Amino acid sequence: MLTPRFELTQNPQFVILVIHAPYTKVTDAELFFHGNDFKFFSKPYFLRLTLPGEVKENGNEKATYDAEKGTFTIKMPKMSPGEVFEGLDMITKLLTPSGKISAASPVIEVLDSTELKEDKDDDEFDWQIEQIPWSDDSTICGEKYGFANERYGVCTRLQEELPDLVDIKNPDHKSIEERRKERINAETAQFSDDHYLADMYQTELIQEVLEFQAPWEKLYYNLGNSGNADELVSFTEAEREQMKKLPKKEYLLNKATKQTLFLGLVDILYAYAYDVRTTEGEQTVESSWTISKLSATLSWLEVFTSLKSVTITTVRRSLCYPLLRNWNLAMKLIKDTQQILSLGRNFVLKCLLKIHDTLNDSDSRYVLNDLYITDYCVWVQNVKSKNFMSLAKALEKVEINKGDVNLDLEELEAAARLTLLEKEENVDIPTTDTSESCKSNSVALVGEQLDNLKLSETLSVTEEPSKKSSDQSDEDSATDSDDSSGSIGTSTSCSSCISSSSNSDVYSSAVSDDEGLSDSNDDSSDSEDSNENSSLLQKNCERKR
Repeated sequence: MLTPRFELTQNPQFVILVIHAPYTKVTDAELFFHGNDFKFFSKPYFLRLTLPGEVKENGNEKATYDAEKGTFTIKMPKMSPGEVFEGLDMITKLLTPSGKISAASPVIEVLDSTELKEDKDDDEFDWQIEQIPWSDDSTICGEKYGFANERYGVCTRLQEELPDLVDIKNPDHKSIEERRKERINAETAQFSDDHYLADMYQTELIQEVLEFQAPWEKLYYNLGNSGNADELVSFTEAEREQMKKLPKKEYLLNKATKQTLFLGLVDILYAYAYDVRTTEGEQTVESSWTISKLSATLSWLEVFTSLKSVTITTVRRSLCYPLLRNWNLAMKLIKDTQQILSLGRNFVLKCLLKIHDTLNDSDSRYVLNDLYITDYCVWVQNVKSKNFMSLAKALEKVEINKGDVNLDLEELEAAARLTLLEKEENVDIPTTDTSESCKSNSVALVGEQLDNLKLSETLSVTEEPSKKSSDQSDEDSATDSDDSSGSIGTSTSCSSCISSSSNSDVYSSAVSDDEGLSDSNDDSSDSEDSNENSSLLQKNCERKR
């Protein structure tokens, strides 16, 4: 636990204690005082003081919290009004627990005894937590972070107590470029081609998520009739109370800083839109993880410089970390973000207040509110709605393709399509009375998915009336063999992920499970098909390269 910085003063009636505890969860704060003993706890801070005089609770005690300064002010009535407490500035003495602390006395070893006696010592244990006065002397050689890049030293101070606060380690000692490089490497390592291909073929759940009508969609469609976005959005009583508790601040920001704030807002709203759409508007215990994980601003303290870089990063992270990883879903979320911004200041603020509540319920991610979200909630109230609408129009014009995210998606999908196509060509089409065996064949089931992948046109090409001669087929086969043997330049990521038989197994089982037609009697044949699929997939990946 961390020992907060504090100051003690007094008047004839009260002892006044000011505790500096920024980035704390105020709703869980606890304090106790009686006699000479004072205790304060608010994660991740703990403070225990031994006062030079006695205090009491008589109904006149008072405690307040200043959100802007991050300080608690506690007024404790003196047991004897008018008494002067000496040594209120002796910090070390105040932190020293009362009572004598000495080494344990020598123990007695019982050499021969047939009867065990219970310990009759009923003294209470004095459980003490070592306290070291906090100081802000840490050497910071990295760049600042947080809202408008105004914070530093926070992660160094809290990361030991809150290890899952952010993904980056020691951000106080790294530049923005170093953070970005580490983030990209972590995303690339996290990406799973098995997971991506499974979500690409098993589209039933994805389709339900895409068809869900998010709260902002209906408002967006009504925007054309109203023309004034702010008139369509009203705040609930709970949201008004939440805004009352926000600190009263004014921000003096230059144009470049404002741009980075708008770009960071896009990143945060994209993550929020993912959580709302995938949970169909019902928050879960994982919502705080989802929002903070998908947002590079919150999890990697990223600072963006262009709208396209924000879009690429959000899409990359949506394909690497959450449960549902689908390209069409990622594109839908960009449209969701654009619609949220189009609804203007009031709706953006409603989303930020919801994010604030979500993170505040987390055991550790509530600190992200102090770093980013609280300031965003205050700042956007001073931004005109037309600025959000202008940002929405700019976001709508951003074009992004699968090559931009640098995850080899096109190569992976092309190799998978070629494998399915070749496997389909080599399978005899069964008659009507053998339809059950066809259903048990995973390759035939994959063939049914070819329509979804728009491969019907490709199949029709193979059935052209004009067939090649046998000599020409031999030449094509020889050419294919040469191409396959010469594909030494195949990328490591593509060949390694596709050559493993587990990829093909996951690939086939995802489709088979979706149709519910797997047959335990065909295990051996399925295994042979999987091995054959793997070989074909590797060959086609090399050919595509």
